[in-house]
Amino acid sequence: MKFPTLRDELVRTPERDATAWRPPSREQIERLRKQYPAGTVVELEAMQDSQAPPAGTFGTVLGVDDAGSILCRWQNGSSLSLIPEVDDFRIVKEANDHE
Repeated sequence: MKFPTLRDELVRTPERDATAWRPPSREQIERLRKQYPAGTVVELEAMQDSQAPPAGTFGTVLGVDDAGSILCRWQNGSSLSLIPEVDDFRIVKEANDHE
């Protein structure tokens, strides 16, 4: 099942002609929670944070908070959350895969 991302739902403001972020709706949060349930394994491609784990680091999703951040435990011990509309990552293993 393909879910729209928060990045797809950013809003352009004509007066600034720039992309502006607004808090995700309850429906968007629920979509994120379905798309990234606890146990999902992700691979970081890029993160906009000076303390980010290196690209290629794997993490296990712990959940999605009420702000739409994806809570992760990274293989290097970090617990920095992913921001779907900012950070680049991919799902490596679905939570319900039994490989």
